[in-house]
Formats: sequence, C-alpha cells, structure tokens
Amino acid sequence: MSRFRAGGALLPAGLLLFGCGIVGDPENRPVLRIGEHDFTHADFDEFVAARAVVGADAALLSVLLDEFVRERLFLVAADEAGIEVSAMRLAAEMSALERLPEAAAPPEEAAAGGDGDDAAFRTRVRNRLRIETLLETELLADLEPSDEAMRLEYESGLPFYSRPETVSLSELAFDDREEAEAALARLREEAGDEAEEPGEAEDEATDPFLAIGAFRRGDLPEAVAEAAFDLEPGGVTEVVETASGFHIYRVEEKHPGGPLEFDEVEEVVQLTVLRRDADARMARYLEELRGRHPVTIHSARLRFPYVGRLAEP
Repeated sequence: MSRFRAGGALLPAGLLLFGCGIVGDPENRPVLRIGEHDFTHADFDEFVAARAVVGADAALLSVLLDEFVRERLFLVAADEAGIEVSAMRLAAEMSALERLPEAAAPPEEAAAGGDGDDAAFRTRVRNRLRIETLLETELLADLEPSDEAMRLEYESGLPFYSRPETVSLSELAFDDREEAEAALARLREEAGDEAEEPGEAEDEATDPFLAIGAFRRGDLPEAVAEAAFDLEPGGVTEVVETASGFHIYRVEEKHPGGPLEFDEVEEVVQLTVLRRDADARMARYLEELRGRHPVTIHSARLRFPYVGRLAEP
C-alpha cells in the first residue's frame, strides 16, 4: 500500500485522502441523520424527483428537505407504534392510483408512471398509508373543536365569514366614444321624458341593455367599479373606457356586504379550527419526536445552501 509521511509517521494513502474529503462517493455520504439512521443525497434526490420538482432553488430545496425530515420522523413513529399496511389495502390503493389520469394523480404517484411493479412507487404508497394511519389513529383521532373555539374563530371577522358587497349590471358596448356619448345623451333624454309622463315606461322588450351578471368590487376593472358601486339600482354610469371599448353600465341590483350568520358558515368554521388545531398538534408531536430522535443536517455536504427551519441558529 502506498504511504505518505506526515509529522514523522507513515499514513495510508486512502486515510489521507479520506481526511481531505476526496475518497468516497458523494452521493452515498450521509447528509442527514435522524436518530440512528443516516440518509444520503441520493435518498433526498429520490424524494425530490418523486414530487416532479425540476430546477428548484435553494429555498425550495430547503423546504423539501424539511418535508423529508418530517416524513421520516412520522415513519419512525409509525415503526414505534407497530403500524403496518396490509397487502390487500396496499394493492387496492395502488390499483386506484394507477387508474387515475396523470393530471389528477398526486405528483409522487404520477411520477411513477402508474407502474404497479415499481418498488419505489410501492414504497411511497406504503409509507403514505402508514403515516395516514398514524395520524388518524394515534394523533388526531380525538380532535374535536370546542364551541368556544368555533365561536372565537367566527368572530375573528375574516373575509370569508362575510358576504361581499355585489352589484348586478347591464351594459351597452361601443367601439367609438362619440357613439357611446350620443347613446348616453339619448338615454338621459328618454329618462327625462318618462319623468314628465309617468306610466309611459319603456317596454322591456325594447330595452337595449344586455345583462352581464353580478360582481364584487374586485371582479371589475377599477374604473367600472368606481362608477357602478356609487349608483343605486336603475342608475346609469357615464361612458367608461375599458380595454374592450366604451361602455355604459346600468345598475340592476345592489346587495350590501355584511357578516354571514354563524349557521351559514358553521362547516367552514369547523374545518378551519380543525385544521389549525391539527397543525398545532402535529407541530408539537414532531418536536417531541425530534427530542427522542435528534435531527442533524450536514449542511456542508449538501449541493445547495440550506436555509430551512432546522438550520442551526
């Protein structure tokens, strides 16, 4: 064996090269340690590839590495709880996924190309089912939002617990401003004549306006919203220029915004509280798992600068 002299001692060449970080396949060097288990860059690359991520930057790769750690911690917990997936359930799930169109399948399943004989595909499905079982039976089974929590959530005043102000509009559309202005003048003249001779309302069959629907402020171009929402039903705007031409709008109906009744949004409130409580419980559970199975990221061995949540302070 070749030897080199260092400090008066002969060292094997392989040991010297290893100390310089030259020997060994970089793909198989551990970049992450969870408890007693090491994971290589190849393990992480497989996880990223299964999610059909291409050209990710350091920020996204850091998020994905955090997700990889999260998944592995849950799998450790599933091992500790003795959670397994029956061959029948696994086969049924894989069969169902293979029948999905690629666009409808989860990215990690679509990436497998629907190949039921692919060992990596089988492992991913099995791992997902084990984690789902862990969450359903061990962690979230007794999760139930209290009436007080739901009431506080409802009273938070979030926009989706309120009915937005809306306006129903009809329009006249023109390509030329002068034509639009002339039409507006005729409308005002006719409105004046009707005011002088009540009971001579225009036949609806000859109404030149075309109904275009109900809108919230954010649904309309700013110029249209400013003009329409200031009017009462029956009011007609000035000529409004938009990208599609010149328009005159008539307000047909207005519905003021305001809070929805609790009964109308109870299901949404319940799901919101459940999701928040589940996220909080899982975060605490993961911290507990990290306490029992310490996570070490060898940042210098990664091919990207890690900026995730598990970085050392």
